[in-house]
Amino acid sequence: MVYTGRIQFDWEKRRPPERMSFGFFFRPILPRLRPCWWVCGYWPLAFPASDDAKVALAMVEDDITPPDTILPDCANEIVGDRDEFYGLPERPASAEAFKQEYRDAARRDHADWERLIGRLTIDNAARYAERVDRHIAQHGSHRSRFLDEYPVEFAFITNDSVWWIAMRQREALDELGSYAGAVAGLSFRRTAGFGL
Repeated sequence: MVYTGRIQFDWEKRRPPERMSFGFFFRPILPRLRPCWWVCGYWPLAFPASDDAKVALAMVEDDITPPDTILPDCANEIVGDRDEFYGLPERPASAEAFKQEYRDAARRDHADWERLIGRLTIDNAARYAERVDRHIAQHGSHRSRFLDEYPVEFAFITNDSVWWIAMRQREALDELGSYAGAVAGLSFRRTAGFGL
């Protein structure tokens, strides 16, 4: 089963205590990421990349990153926005096939949402967010089912200092909730599905 949530930093109320890196957001669970294979077309590393990051990037092949390379050791160098990466317990046969299947699942979700609320726009997405959340809580989402069936151990998407997460380890999600509660400016909440 995949558990989902979101963690974010409130820029309006606070200044971040350090660089807003992946490492900052996910510090307590970084060791859990070490054994995963990662599907990622582009690692958003700060410039200039460290020597360790350059060595790790050289190991990426066909958008698949081996375990114990970029994550967790280069987590403090990941500073991107609008990025996504997926951790799997075994090497996938093809990153492109994985990404295409995921996009297909996302399209099915968008089709469901459009049937529920009409044409998806920024205005009606915000207006009907609770309705979509209730629908997904009751019926699930195609993306979450895809992540569960593939199987994906960890999934991360970011946009504007918000990270959406999916993971199989419920205790890791609990750790993130506790961590966010202890760091000024961070907040965490569980979600009905990935990316909500």
